[in-house]
Amino acid sequence: MIKNSEPKIASTSAASIVFFLSKGTFLGIGTYVIFKIAKTSAYISMILAFLIGIIPFAMNMYILKHTKGNNIIDTIDIAFGKKLGFIMNLIFSIFFFAFATVLIYNFISFIDINYMPETSKLYIAVFMIIILAYMMSKGLNAIANASQMFLFVSIIILLLTIFGMISSIDVNNLMPAFESPKLQILRGATTAIGLSILPTFLINLIGTNIVDDKNKYIKSCYKMYGLVALELIVLFTLCLSALGINLISINKYPEYLALTKVNILNLVKRVQNIIAVQLSYNVIILVVMSLMYPFKNIERYIKKEKKKPLVYFGISISSVVLSLYIFPNMTKANLFYIEYFPIVLGAFLGFFLLVIFFRIMYIEKKKKTLNNTFDSDSVETR
Repeated sequence: MIKNSEPKIASTSAASIVFFLSKGTFLGIGTYVIFKIAKTSAYISMILAFLIGIIPFAMNMYILKHTKGNNIIDTIDIAFGKKLGFIMNLIFSIFFFAFATVLIYNFISFIDINYMPETSKLYIAVFMIIILAYMMSKGLNAIANASQMFLFVSIIILLLTIFGMISSIDVNNLMPAFESPKLQILRGATTAIGLSILPTFLINLIGTNIVDDKNKYIKSCYKMYGLVALELIVLFTLCLSALGINLISINKYPEYLALTKVNILNLVKRVQNIIAVQLSYNVIILVVMSLMYPFKNIERYIKKEKKKPLVYFGISISSVVLSLYIFPNMTKANLFYIEYFPIVLGAFLGFFLLVIFFRIMYIEKKKKTLNNTFDSDSVETR
């Protein structure tokens, strides 16, 4: 096995990835699905999601803190043993590969519909392969640095979006806030947790042994959680107030449509095309981090450095090509996104998050018990 030779990653750069992992499923999926479920109460569902979601996120941080600096792949091997660990990592690798494939289909459809309707999807797919393979080849350090840079851009764009949409806001569109049944509001919240908070599990690919400051890294992750919560709540509120639930319900990309309302001092009327780059980056980072799981899992067994390009190109090509064939049409895809995707994603990541969390907590408790026993024996001997 080849040991990780990547340079230390700045803790704030690594933590900035959380910001994009939390938003990667929303373009054409999360926003669309949650509005379908909770309707005018969607922003209430988002507030509730991030209040409840701090629990699974804190579990993620606990895992990150108590893994002796290892990434999640090595942690699973250590915590569950080589055989069971190998099976679990294989399952995770397949799952995240499939997860990335579904996201790629949605992203290519977004580009095809909004930017290149007359261009063959094959050309878009080739472009995606190049982007994914390039980013994977540069490693987690480069991904983290790029994320931190784009984080500042995202914040600026968000502020410009809020400022540019003030004239389009209609508070009446937010009422009544509790029009949907409580069960639907709760379902919207749990869907948001599955789509936004649970994917942050992938931050565990960056173990604390490759960041420059462990404590700062974890604190920064919590800050990113708060920041993304604020942005998504604002996003849902702006979409609803600017468009209204009737228009939102018939559009697959309500957040993108809302950007057409942006008008900054009447000078930039097509600023949504610039802002759409930020929406795209959310997806790309989540896809790359998802594909990094199978890549990092396979990488451990590669003895020759020159064979690595075969792996990340193979993973990128396979995922993009499969994405072109997984759904026969957009109708089938939308049905999957609404009925199955949030449930499968939430159930899988939720279940394994609990399993890994309690296993590590059990190991830590056992260590403390042994240490206390040892200290007691030492005192008695003296």
